[in-house]
Amino acid sequence: IYVLESVRLHGKKAITLSPHFAINFFLDEIDKVKIFLHMHSFTYDYHLRAMSAYVADRQLLFTPGYHLSSCLSDFIKYYNKGPNFARNLIYSGEVTVDDTGTPGEQLYNYLLAREKQYDMKVHRMTPIILHPNQDMYTEFVLVHTKTYRVQYTDANEERVTDDYDVTLLVSHDNQTDVDAKVNVLHLKYYVILTSRRIATPLPNRTLEKKMGKFRTVSTAPSHDRRYSATYNAEESSASQSNDNTPTPTVVDGEDPTAPPQDLFASKPYLGMRQENVNYLGYFSVYEETMQKTLFTQAQEARTRILDIFNKAKIHCRRDSLWHRLAATVREEEKQRLQKDLNISSLSFNELSELLSLVRVESVSSLDAQLLPLLSKPLQWYQGLARVLQQKYQDKVSLTSSDGNVQHLVVLSPGCPDAFMMLSIDLHQQKADLCCVNKQLKGEESSEFCSDSRIQNLLQNFVNACCFHLWCGLL
Repeated sequence: IYVLESVRLHGKKAITLSPHFAINFFLDEIDKVKIFLHMHSFTYDYHLRAMSAYVADRQLLFTPGYHLSSCLSDFIKYYNKGPNFARNLIYSGEVTVDDTGTPGEQLYNYLLAREKQYDMKVHRMTPIILHPNQDMYTEFVLVHTKTYRVQYTDANEERVTDDYDVTLLVSHDNQTDVDAKVNVLHLKYYVILTSRRIATPLPNRTLEKKMGKFRTVSTAPSHDRRYSATYNAEESSASQSNDNTPTPTVVDGEDPTAPPQDLFASKPYLGMRQENVNYLGYFSVYEETMQKTLFTQAQEARTRILDIFNKAKIHCRRDSLWHRLAATVREEEKQRLQKDLNISSLSFNELSELLSLVRVESVSSLDAQLLPLLSKPLQWYQGLARVLQQKYQDKVSLTSSDGNVQHLVVLSPGCPDAFMMLSIDLHQQKADLCCVNKQLKGEESSEFCSDSRIQNLLQNFVNACCFHLWCGLL
């Protein structure tokens, strides 16, 4: 094609050119076409738009189970700064959730199993297999999508309005969580902004009234700097990308002559190598405006992540203690739970922690007619404890280390979300009869005893108390 069109492209002088110069002219024409079409910007936008559409289940370009986190990680390493005419943007950050109460991996899996409760969606990622004998496991990412309207004034002082799809992806940083028993969870997250209205790159801005800014673009590894609560837009811009492709190098301490299978067996897939180079990038007025929008969305995403996982760690801790309490009562559940989680029975301090998390109501607040049951002498409640232990099979008695406080818990297989409890405090010479509900304190819910199962549990417990009261009158 070039031979046929060379005369039209270069005129009569093309006839006298040598083949070497003709090829150079041909390559120059290709470069001009690429520049005119903004091919680099189009490629950048296309990849981000395709990944956002895949997350939203709007296309079938990627196969099911595509490893999104690895793709996004390599994408950011390749594009240290987005091309100047690109419309879409991407941001990456890290979040650490401290004091999870349970191992970090257990908390992450807990949220994966209940993603709808936290308005998230789960995407499965098939592991990247480098060696048939390598231990691999399926990973999952949490996804949330929304639409955001951007209004700004461009460099020509014209008012512009555009709608963007905001995609949030959250993944578990397994490489940072080396010790699975530590109650800390490390997360990576990505925020992608893709234009809903226009799929082509920005037009040429040769007539802009305002000039942009030149700014250093850092490519330092992201794991060396954590996302802090104090938000710094200039530092956050380092996570955006330039157009330079890093050159693969040999890691210090590796043997370049080692066979490939040894490398695969010794370390997992690491993806593209990160450069430690600073580039000088030009940011137009449009890019400056969209960078601020991206940073705002990234900050909102980080706040959302912390809010979700702070709620989930309370729910996870509550459920863990509740299940262990049931396992303490029922031997078959105890054996199953110890086999799955390798944990011991519930202690008195852990029961006290559980009571501080859930709703605890005295029987007098549930029914004023039960108030006389709370005005008996201490010896009467000690006798009631013996009656309850004989009547109920699913019960457990836990005593404080000093022996002054005793909690007798009565469960029912027909009511897994509540239990009755007799508390005796020898130090303060008082006792209480309580109904404990699995609902967290402060959660908005229906009436405490609206559930018929809880009503039956309460009624049977009160019948046992009345039986003991009747026996005392004989």
